[in-house]
Amino acid sequence: MINSSKINDYFVPSILDATNVIELWSNFTKIMSEMKFNRIIYATTKLSKSGLTEDLKDGLVLSNHDPKYIKEMIKNKCFDNDTRWMDVNKSNSVSWDVSDHTINIKMDQDCTTFRYGLLNNLKFSEILFYPPIKTPPSQYEKNIWKLYSEYNVKAGHTLHFKHRFGRGTSGLALCSSPEMDQAETNSYWESNGKNIEFLSKLFDKKIRQLPNANFSQLPIRKKLTKRQKSVLQWISKGKSINDISTIMELSIPTIDKHLRLARQNLNAKTTIQAVIKAQKNKQLYNFNYY
Repeated sequence: MINSSKINDYFVPSILDATNVIELWSNFTKIMSEMKFNRIIYATTKLSKSGLTEDLKDGLVLSNHDPKYIKEMIKNKCFDNDTRWMDVNKSNSVSWDVSDHTINIKMDQDCTTFRYGLLNNLKFSEILFYPPIKTPPSQYEKNIWKLYSEYNVKAGHTLHFKHRFGRGTSGLALCSSPEMDQAETNSYWESNGKNIEFLSKLFDKKIRQLPNANFSQLPIRKKLTKRQKSVLQWISKGKSINDISTIMELSIPTIDKHLRLARQNLNAKTTIQAVIKAQKNKQLYNFNYY
């Protein structure tokens, strides 16, 4: 077990005293490496619907894995699958032997019963008693297992943090050292898991408090113009485009143009999503002009 004095005197201050994302990430990866998890994926988003990496322009993804591995993980939404499973099962953490379908489940070798449960949002307790379904692994699963093998990803643990306010969520995939299998990782987690979860939650809260200007990995968004803010403000108050046209004394095509540009600047697919993003980014607060 990790010495508590080291956690309190070194690990915690190195997280809390970090002044930017790069420093914080460097400190956190060193801490996790000392705690036998030397490869990490962290993702956070303010507007999560179905997954952490659904829209990378709405969040932040950090990792010290091989970039090619991360690209494939995001492409195949592997990280999202774990966090979605935890959300369904009201869990904040999961061992990879559960998320990757290999522990405590008496079923056929390719674990298709568990896959069926995931696809149908069954809880883990329900899946345990579900009759085995004998179908071969999908090509998707074969590709993922090949990816894990290629990059020596054997064991780990995933953590999921829902933000206290709003619809945001964060996730942390901790890959243990290559020499450890899942059984050894689970044994280690039993002794050190609470400390790892504590430090991970602290890291997540800290990184989300840092100014977005320091998020070097985040795409740069254009600022909304006064007209764009004004149109979104009236939309948020329930006004129609015709109403806004009358209030602002502008033509309907002009209002449509400002809404379209606002959606582009906020990388929003719909006007409602643009309003939510502008509110999240505090661009509609204390706004009285039009």
